[in-house]
Amino acid sequence: MGIDDSAILQSITPSQLTAIARQSLQRDSFQIQDWHVSQLGGGAGNPVSVGLYRFAGVGQDHQGPANWSAILKIIQSPANVGWVNMGDGDDQTHWNYWRRELLLYQSDFLETLPEGMVAPRCYGAAELPGNFALLWLEDVSDSYGNGWPLERYALTARHLGRLNGM
Repeated sequence: MGIDDSAILQSITPSQLTAIARQSLQRDSFQIQDWHVSQLGGGAGNPVSVGLYRFAGVGQDHQGPANWSAILKIIQSPANVGWVNMGDGDDQTHWNYWRRELLLYQSDFLETLPEGMVAPRCYGAAELPGNFALLWLEDVSDSYGNGWPLERYALTARHLGRLNGM
């Protein structure tokens, strides 16, 4: 973990997690009882990505106990780590503009994706002081486990081609 992401992770409160878990499960009275966090990736390569974390736990409401999980993506301006001309400014057309994903989730564009494509649901998006942003996203998994068959890659390529054609 980098210097700034550990402070961000420590600042997350149980009430924030409860709100995320309620959205994830679509259960308004759900109360988390316990949770843990694990790092999935980030912090290497593109300076925009600070880290990717899975928050998971258990809780319950009048419907009974349930497991929940959500993904936290932490992004930043590349200027935070000394990179210039890497999407750190206000140029939204820059290929690496650091706020692009945040703005995408705050817009309604993802509701217009072509048939066969769905983005992970966003449970919350927030900018923090110091040119950081948090994206709380749906924890998505597929039925393929550790590897896709060739046919799945072909279908994915068709979907991305259709998206780029839009």
